[in-house]
Amino acid sequence: LTSRMRPDGTLEWDAPAGTWTVLRIGYTTTARTNHPAPDGGAGLECDKYSAAAMDHHFQGFFGPILKDLERLGRRGLAGGLIDSYEVGMQNWTDRFAEDFRSRAGYDLLRYLPAFTGRIVGSVETTERFLWDVRRVQADLMADNYYGRFSELCHRHGIKSYTEPYDGGPFDEVQIGMRVDIPMGEFWFARRGELDRSMKLASSVAHLKGHSVVGAESFTGAPMFSRWQEHPYALKAQGDWMFTHGLTLCIFHRYAHQPHPSVLPGMTMGPWGFHFDRTNTWFEKAGPWIDYLSRCQYLLQQGQPAADLLYFTGEDAPVDTPAPEALNPPLPSGYDFDFLNAETLLGRVSFSQGRIHVEGGAEYRLLVLPERRTMTLRVLRKLHELVRAGMWLSGPRPERSPSLADSAFEAEWKKLAEELWGRTNGSTVRENTLGQGRVFWGLPLAEILSRMGLPPDFECTSRSGDAPVNFIHRRVGDDDVYFVACRRRQPEDIVASFRVVGKRPEIWLADSAVMAPAPVFEVRNGRTFLPLQLDPAGSAFVVFRNQPPHRAVNAVTRDGAAAPVLAAAPFPQPAPGRQAKTAGTFTVSIWCKPDSFATLTPPRTSGWSPAGDLHSFLFYPPAGEKLYGQGHAACGLVAGRNGVSVIERAGAALEAVLVAEAGLSGWTHIALVYQDNTPSVYIDGRLVSRGQRSRFTVHPGVGESFQSDGAGYFEGDQCAPEVVPKALSEAEIAAMVQQGPPRFTPHRAVEIALLPGPGLLVWEPGRWRVQGVQAAEIQAAPPPAVEVAGPWTVSFPPGLGAPASIRLDRLIPLHRHSDPGVRYFSGTARYEAEFAWNHELKSSQRACLDLGRVAVIAQVSLNGQPAGQFWKPPFRADVTSLLRRGANRLEVQVTNLWVNRLIGDEQLPPEAEYGAGGMARAGFGNAIQKLPDWFVKGQPKPPGGRVTFTTWKHWDANSPLTEAGLIGPVRIEVAEFWPLPGLS
Repeated sequence: LTSRMRPDGTLEWDAPAGTWTVLRIGYTTTARTNHPAPDGGAGLECDKYSAAAMDHHFQGFFGPILKDLERLGRRGLAGGLIDSYEVGMQNWTDRFAEDFRSRAGYDLLRYLPAFTGRIVGSVETTERFLWDVRRVQADLMADNYYGRFSELCHRHGIKSYTEPYDGGPFDEVQIGMRVDIPMGEFWFARRGELDRSMKLASSVAHLKGHSVVGAESFTGAPMFSRWQEHPYALKAQGDWMFTHGLTLCIFHRYAHQPHPSVLPGMTMGPWGFHFDRTNTWFEKAGPWIDYLSRCQYLLQQGQPAADLLYFTGEDAPVDTPAPEALNPPLPSGYDFDFLNAETLLGRVSFSQGRIHVEGGAEYRLLVLPERRTMTLRVLRKLHELVRAGMWLSGPRPERSPSLADSAFEAEWKKLAEELWGRTNGSTVRENTLGQGRVFWGLPLAEILSRMGLPPDFECTSRSGDAPVNFIHRRVGDDDVYFVACRRRQPEDIVASFRVVGKRPEIWLADSAVMAPAPVFEVRNGRTFLPLQLDPAGSAFVVFRNQPPHRAVNAVTRDGAAAPVLAAAPFPQPAPGRQAKTAGTFTVSIWCKPDSFATLTPPRTSGWSPAGDLHSFLFYPPAGEKLYGQGHAACGLVAGRNGVSVIERAGAALEAVLVAEAGLSGWTHIALVYQDNTPSVYIDGRLVSRGQRSRFTVHPGVGESFQSDGAGYFEGDQCAPEVVPKALSEAEIAAMVQQGPPRFTPHRAVEIALLPGPGLLVWEPGRWRVQGVQAAEIQAAPPPAVEVAGPWTVSFPPGLGAPASIRLDRLIPLHRHSDPGVRYFSGTARYEAEFAWNHELKSSQRACLDLGRVAVIAQVSLNGQPAGQFWKPPFRADVTSLLRRGANRLEVQVTNLWVNRLIGDEQLPPEAEYGAGGMARAGFGNAIQKLPDWFVKGQPKPPGGRVTFTTWKHWDANSPLTEAGLIGPVRIEVAEFWPLPGLS
């Protein structure tokens, strides 16, 4: 009726008899505005379905600086980014009717009432029309927003980046394919819904054949960040993301620091992480940056080696699931990528037993989602691929979701019948078509086994539940595996790889050491190789295309039956390790949390700064599954803000006791259950007692499995000790008095790569080596020498500390009686002398072990540099530096800003902070006005405080962080046995 509408809004229509509803349909903006925006830069969001709108937006956003960007782009130093999508939905654009006709193949005019929620024709017809609408909208967004953005970037010589996710009207993989560098994101000390983005981004890059996979890295929510992070605290999470495909960290964030001298200075509102030149450890971060650079370089080489492709389907919008939420689940030991419909249709072929993505990677098995619709064009493509030999797993579709396929029902049914045949997902689960096969209802592990494709990577551990992950790339004829553990405890593992006939080497990205693996064994078509991982440890295992060398496969001590080091898998304990311990018990644990923790499960779905419950000292398995009805297991969460006891009977985690308390540095926690009633003791003092559980409760110690959804502690911890009785307060206090055990003690025998591939034997005795020519090692290392002190500790001027202090024995600085020392932040220099009276044999190596350090140490011995250390073990080979007689040791230790910021809160305020802007959301306090001296770049006026910052995160009663050299500092000697023929 549009032609009958007058300009004044009057409708001239002689309506036929009956009752009519007249719809006047138009469009307007969604009223959504861009955020965050600089002053003067806020306005309506642009039309995402219009290339002309993107042209206007691009020019308005980048126009004034395009010449500078072009100049930087010629040097590879400029890019444009579309961040994660956070501005809601859109359903129209001014040319949508024309675009719909050209893309869907029919006119939408008669179906327009469906936009108002009305049925047109039938429910099925309406749903199929709306499916086409959403599909066209997703295609428009891919082409006219993300694709056009990339075209404009290229026109000006800069790269295009995007984070292709977070709830928009699009197909995530499709929009990622439109840009140069896809990105994910992950947040420091936080688990949540955004972790899935890394696998999405890496899948996009792998499909395109690109080696760079970016990520907004280590983003800091105020609860977790606020100067609490440091390189080692970031390592486990960064390594985990490397195993998801990350190859380029893009730090969030670096804040501009316009003032020449204030510390720590400007922030980006409440957000971290604080990678700024004004951070205490910024100038000490070189070894960590080197580590990241080496990892990223190696992971950008060659092609990814994954076996499965998970098809994301054709619906729009479509969000890719988290790897742990895949349906059907990914079998253990395999890797996968996502595949979208557009790429399947345009760039996938099959030959020589492989699924090929043009310009990208190769795969073995295509997995369909658990959906029962499929368009004719996808059905045709799958039919073609299976006939050529591809193996396909997934349910038989029941119909096409698209109204555009209505005229082709007969062809659709014929193709579906030929692909799935008589399969029904239960009694008949396999069909053959041409050279290929289709499976429905058969577990993926069984399908892969039938293909003769065992797991690419498998791992057993001494602990039984080590959270170890991997990623595999092929570089020419070499295989490169990156293996990393998420838990910050030492782990002994035996990894097995689907590789034979090649020479295994171990490459350590933290030290740049590369050497043939001293210990491994080849059997049953796999290479078994033990790794002794440091806390949050990682290693590259590189299989060179050369014949494997002879190696050790076991080391035993004379008189002992079991080897202390071997290439044989560790026996795995049966589920339910704590069956005999129930109702009444104590779990004792020493820990040092690095950040605050989420202490209770989230009450709402979707994004929140706190994220999911995850900082577990030990995680509770499902008690009813392991021990029967009426049973639960308990876990323990800890952070610098307190402790919570979590019980789990089935799937849900329940916080049954929350004890909010400040935890400063290494802390003893005792969880005591007495007749199923929990109590928590912190440093020997009862802080909270809960209610009697409705379950029979078992300790969850020893069963923190990734496959069960376990989270891992954000800090250092010693192994929990389970005592099968309720300890008294006096007994717990006695344990506290003993202090924490050594965090990273030597293993009896260690795999060595320096001074060459071999073994380091730390304990005396006769040792037998198997695998190479039968050999014996007689080890008699001298006893360790402790550098007991006294220690002179010097502090730099202007940071509130005395010039120097004397320590007769090492203590954490944050426990010192002098406020200037207690609240010190920066780099302190420790000096001590010690005597060394042993004559080292040529076969012996001397190591300096600093014990506990918070957080970075730089060491020199007798005036010669001995290394810089950002993670445990804080240990250096000092064989060539050690002198007979007197030795002088210097250790520079850098801690965090937190203590000085808290110390300054003991003093009168020097600026006004208030709940403005994001501060109202509970993110701390923003400075209300920048001081004139700061704006003018003048020195900070004297007033007692050392620090100045634009965001206040701490108060006078906040918990301090561990600081300084804690020790014990020791010189220890090992016997070095070189691997014959490889020294």
